[in-house]
Amino acid sequence: MKYLLSRFFLFSFVLMVGSFAFANPSVPKALTPTDAIKELDRQADQYRVGKNLTAADIEFNRKLKENILHGTFDLRELAKQALNKYWNQRTAQEQDRFVTLLTSLLEERSIFSKEKAAEKGNAKSYSINYSKDTYLNKNKTDAMVKTRIRLVKRNLKITLDYKLKKTATGWRIYDVIMDGASLVDNYRYSFGNIIDKHGYDDLVRRMEKKLNEFRGKRV
Repeated sequence: MKYLLSRFFLFSFVLMVGSFAFANPSVPKALTPTDAIKELDRQADQYRVGKNLTAADIEFNRKLKENILHGTFDLRELAKQALNKYWNQRTAQEQDRFVTLLTSLLEERSIFSKEKAAEKGNAKSYSINYSKDTYLNKNKTDAMVKTRIRLVKRNLKITLDYKLKKTATGWRIYDVIMDGASLVDNYRYSFGNIIDKHGYDDLVRRMEKKLNEFRGKRV
């Protein structure tokens, strides 16, 4: 149980140092993978911070986080790769349920870089450099965007890279790699470990229990 949870907390940390987008109809479809990541970072500045947030501000931020995951990530691809060989062993209904459950957990645990920086009294304490697009296949439907983040006050540099897939709605993220540690690889190892020892149903039970705990703390 603790091992699985550590993987969820790892993803929260990834979201702290990166920035992600608020997907809405006014955002143009990204023509290149780097366009997609730059748009994420630009849109993340919509996040509202401060000591005296109104109820409307809090609801805006909650909706923003929700829309980030639904509008920016290819969550089905993330879930499929995370389950690896076990994905095809599940029924279509089980696959849909797993995607929904993983998405809900990510909505509860994700933290913006701007949100985290604001806790330290500086909402713009990082800068980002983008490298050129790197395509991962001949058809140029999979790509990687490498970024380098500098935490100004701490003079710390972090690599935060993204794997994206080209879809009908533009480039969508399915993996985040921080300083060489892949989100998908971490999930794949953690989920596979639990399934091998206790079965798929036990993995789902643990995830549902943790989601209920998170939601209970929010009430």
